[in-house]
Amino acid sequence: MNYANRDAEYRILRQLIESGVNPIFIYAYHASGVTSFVKRRMKDVCASLFGTNILYIDAANGASLSELLLRQLVCSDYFEQLQKFADKKWGEHAQSLLSSALECIPYAGPFLSRLSEQRAAIPLYSGVYPSAMEEILTCFFEENTSPFLVVIDTVEQLGEDSHELLLGLLRARYVRCLLVRTENTLNYDKLENFLFEEGIGMSSYLDFDRPQVKLVKELGALYDNPISSDEATEIVAKTQHNIHSIIKEIRNIKLHSQESSLTQWEKAVISILNIWQSPMPEETLYQILSRSEVFSCNSLETFRDTLHTLKTKDLIETDSIGLSIKGQYNPQIQNILNRISDQLYYKNVIYEFLADSDCAIKNNSLRFRLSKELNCTTSNDAKAYLRQSIISGKDVPRELLDESHLKRGNVDDCLLAGIKYCRERKFEQSYEWISTIPTRARTPDIDALMASLLNRLRRSEEAEIALKKCLAHDMNPSHQNLLSAFLISTYVHMERLKDAQIVYKEKVGLFPSNPMHGYLVRNATSAFREYREDLYQLALQDFLRDKDDFGYYTTMCNQGYALCRNGNYRGALLLLQKALDGLECFPRSNLHIVYNDLGICNFYLGEYQNAYHYFLLAHRFARNSMPEIFSTINIACLEAVTGKTKQAASRMESIYSKVEQHKLNRVRQKYYINYLLVEYLNGNKDIEKWILKAQLYPDRYSPTFTTHVAYFYRQYMDTTQKAICRDWRDLYSPCGLAYWYMDPLKFLSEGFIN
Repeated sequence: MNYANRDAEYRILRQLIESGVNPIFIYAYHASGVTSFVKRRMKDVCASLFGTNILYIDAANGASLSELLLRQLVCSDYFEQLQKFADKKWGEHAQSLLSSALECIPYAGPFLSRLSEQRAAIPLYSGVYPSAMEEILTCFFEENTSPFLVVIDTVEQLGEDSHELLLGLLRARYVRCLLVRTENTLNYDKLENFLFEEGIGMSSYLDFDRPQVKLVKELGALYDNPISSDEATEIVAKTQHNIHSIIKEIRNIKLHSQESSLTQWEKAVISILNIWQSPMPEETLYQILSRSEVFSCNSLETFRDTLHTLKTKDLIETDSIGLSIKGQYNPQIQNILNRISDQLYYKNVIYEFLADSDCAIKNNSLRFRLSKELNCTTSNDAKAYLRQSIISGKDVPRELLDESHLKRGNVDDCLLAGIKYCRERKFEQSYEWISTIPTRARTPDIDALMASLLNRLRRSEEAEIALKKCLAHDMNPSHQNLLSAFLISTYVHMERLKDAQIVYKEKVGLFPSNPMHGYLVRNATSAFREYREDLYQLALQDFLRDKDDFGYYTTMCNQGYALCRNGNYRGALLLLQKALDGLECFPRSNLHIVYNDLGICNFYLGEYQNAYHYFLLAHRFARNSMPEIFSTINIACLEAVTGKTKQAASRMESIYSKVEQHKLNRVRQKYYINYLLVEYLNGNKDIEKWILKAQLYPDRYSPTFTTHVAYFYRQYMDTTQKAICRDWRDLYSPCGLAYWYMDPLKFLSEGFIN
């Protein structure tokens, strides 16, 4: 198509795209015509490099990046490609995973029906990614070998929950991103800061200026409406450089005398499509219109004629999903949408349609949004949207939970709240809800979930009883493996290593070919004092078989730290780095452990700057008290070794009360022995108190180490000897972390929430 002006911008952007830089930023003004520019003017350049693999994302939509991307993929020819990828990646799990993701996409029904699964119930997502959508998208683009261009318009509208996925796109080998900023907001500053911290370059950009007189005159010529320089200057001043207002002014000059009004049917169609905000099947549009005041008997012919007319007028368009508005800023469309009373009327019509119990359409996000706008939200509106969000793994705001008016004791309500909090790793709140389910209504799935939550809460004695009871009654092989894994971790945290070993020996051979066996073996590695290469290899093989990347790389991390503990620092570093590479596609909440252990390995290797970097990352992304305390201790020890002894002592003092109050003795085992190291390097000889504390809590894996170190420090106290810095390697007790995490929601069978 013809395009007015912007030749200079076109040349610069073409050079940037062809140079291969990633990402490319476009800094534009709101309503400057940049959207049309990237969608149309650059089409020839992009098509030559990316073919049809171009995804345009409008972040102003308000949805998350994952939802917007998945919507683009499933509403196009990419759906089959996505399904084939899911089949190859996850096997039998793929269908339910993809179904869970699609549950959150408005009008994904046609695609759900194309999946080759017989869904007796709605699949429930319970993965380690924030949502089913992010799991599919991250893996899809990471493993894709075809060049893709992702254009994100109004990128400043993206919320923080989209940052990780955007980072994943930028790091994917064959994905290029074009990021359009139209307003410098606080939200955008957060995005820039995040990308900067991740080492993403921001030097490749294009400044896209606001429309000026020359552009107005050229646009006038394109619309067959010559405009003088004076008229153009007046239009620029009147519209304040807004491209949409400029086009409206130019078209109004031409259309003012000849514009015919639209029919009531046409106005109704435009209004409904605008409120729906995503492609709408003709059948659904007709059903909604049949509830409106414009409808009369035998109106099917009128309906078809209306659609034909609107398409002819270039006001609506259709794709594989359905109908949508074309040309949002067309003056005729804007005139319709400016009639507030009409829009409220059609919002009410659509809301009543979606709230109808006989309605087959489950667009619960729209239903909830309309109920808020119409000030008529019911608990059923909120609960329907809550259920949809939970099924798909979408974030659930606290306000939505409150508006659902969930009742404790009600099985369905308790599960909704319990799953929401469990997914957020707020295990206390999750257990509070699940535990109110009446005993008579509890299934083996619910009992297993409760037992695992007790483990996560470190209520070890209760967890032991509950897990044993479940193992005696729940004969599901996968559950047996997972329950055994939780029981092993419970015993390890209770310092009952022999009991943990007994569980492993009893359970390892029962269901070795069933899912979750890898977690049983992975957790058992911490029950043995000696390094068990055979266990690590068995766990890795299990996870490879089950295509469980999270289990595979967390096991590799644990193995890496075990090698580090044995003095094989170079071998450990290789495994830990590989584990980090594999785990970086997962949410940051899963990375603090590998960061921490990489810090310890670098510390021993004398790479102090790297060690400090990893320890800080571990502390930043820690989700609970033990990792926070361990990373703090590691930082303090590093500071003491590098001469910052006063700072190290202050850091250790700051966490003293947390250590004293902690549920696990393991925390105290590490704190007191390392406090002695900090005091030693600080030249303090008044340390008897800390020696006694350390002896009270000997290291569970190496009590002789505690005895040896205590003897060393007492000798130091009784002499005039000064501290020797190089002694730190013999005195430091590294605060290593291991991956224990297993998702309690794995106990819930597919389709658990009906």
